[in-house]
Amino acid sequence: MRFCGGCGAAQVPGDKFCQQCGRAYSTDETPEPGAASLPGAQWAGADDEPFPEWAPIAAGVAVVVAPFISLIVSLVMRSSEQRPSRRSFLKNWAIASGAWLCTGFIIVLIVISAITGGGAFSGGCKGGQDTLNPPTYQSADGKHWTAIVPCLNGGSKTRPATKSEAKWLNH
Repeated sequence: MRFCGGCGAAQVPGDKFCQQCGRAYSTDETPEPGAASLPGAQWAGADDEPFPEWAPIAAGVAVVVAPFISLIVSLVMRSSEQRPSRRSFLKNWAIASGAWLCTGFIIVLIVISAITGGGAFSGGCKGGQDTLNPPTYQSADGKHWTAIVPCLNGGSKTRPATKSEAKWLNH
């Protein structure tokens, strides 16, 4: 069997051009050594069996649960896979893993922050601190004070009183 010198696809007897890449066959073209080792060359025309039906589900779960490990597994599997449909599946799996790895955790942090009332992203007050109303102070022992700061959204946040506030309150 002869192969295309450009892409390594099997040459169909009687054709003057490669059906894969369009390269013209020369009349004296011989098979290139190593052409059969090109990705997909030995599978051209052979049974290109895809992964089983459960593989996309397992890959999706792996992407969501452990994106870094999923990315490594997909790239390692793709490096040794020669069948085009499986290489395509593994490429898509690697892209999904990388995308989730880069953006997914940031989205999760933003959602958790929004659900819990801001957290580290807004200092605990949605909309910021209300500067028109002063904080109120509480102390159980008269020495250690807690400031209750009003927020613009109607809520409040609690923080330890600063040294200057505690000094003023202790007098």
